[in-house]
Amino acid sequence: MIINRTITVSVVIDDLPRVIREAREQLGLTIAAASRKAGLDQSHWRHIENGRYKSIPERTLDKMIKALGLDLEINWPSHCSCG
Repeated sequence: MIINRTITVSVVIDDLPRVIREAREQLGLTIAAASRKAGLDQSHWRHIENGRYKSIPERTLDKMIKALGLDLEINWPSHCSCG
């Protein structure tokens, strides 16, 4: 039996790397397994989780959240005119 589960998470953009890491760990996935599931390079996933990128391409983020079964609502900081 396959169960599709989506978790809706409201997150401040600065917390995104932590939220991704925690979601992956809660699913019991290694970085290797999660990146494979998303079709991403393992080192790329690791760098995103560690917050080493200032920006994440929307397509990459979409692959990551789908692989983790997340539905993210991103809240932009009040000092940011982005989003």
